Amino acid sequence: MCTTSAAMADMGAPAPALGRGPQGARVISPISVKASLGSCHLLDCREKEEFTPDAVPALEGAQLVDNAMLFLKACKEGKHNNLKQSIRAAGKKLVCYCNSGYRSAIVSSALEAMGFDAYSMEMGLKGWNNYATLSPEVVVTLTTTDVEKATLAFSCANAALAQGKVTAVVCFAHGVDLMKRVDGGGAVYDDMKANEPFKPMKVLVDNFNKDGGVVFCCNTCVKSRGLEFKDLQDFVHFMQAPDFVRMNGAAKQTMPFA
Repeated sequence: MCTTSAAMADMGAPAPALGRGPQGARVISPISVKASLGSCHLLDCREKEEFTPDAVPALEGAQLVDNAMLFLKACKEGKHNNLKQSIRAAGKKLVCYCNSGYRSAIVSSALEAMGFDAYSMEMGLKGWNNYATLSPEVVVTLTTTDVEKATLAFSCANAALAQGKVTAVVCFAHGVDLMKRVDGGGAVYDDMKANEPFKPMKVLVDNFNKDGGVVFCCNTCVKSRGLEFKDLQDFVHFMQAPDFVRMNGAAKQTMPFA
């Protein structure tokens, strides 16, 4: 899984929104939520009967609603004004989620109309547990082990993160080789460094992960090299061609490095 930035959470870093989604709700990526948990009040909008033995557990620290419509009715009647005030006083966002993002969109849209700083988490728990279902704003593709091009790819990806954009680096073909483990637990890119003033690859990749970026590797490319995902770095996520086509088509900006 992608490393969550504890530093960002402690600082209450803002989580960028992805615009408007279903029901007119403001949508926020699980990637951004994980990178800024300290600035989010989580609201689990699943119905009570959805908590079956095989259901995904509520996220740590989340407030359970049990019945979304009754909760909204109570909010409209002013019975949860203390919640609104405490969230506002703490400078937090109210992030609603459900299994797929549909009910949470209804709830967050209604709460926003009542004055809450509310968002719906993109794809709900499905997106939380499988980043390949998400829609990053910036998609950087890397298909080479060339040190200068790889350095440029991660430099641009870090720049996009610094602008508050949800960003993914997708490794295809030879780009997958960069993410392989080496003896001793390191990475292929650990000793890679382009000429000054570029930063070393290890610094760029570590910063990208620390600040909430996501790295994907093409499943077919991994298999074609006789590898498995356990042979790659822990932060690397699984992706297939249909996932990339959807992501790349929905992204606001794409940057290929080959």
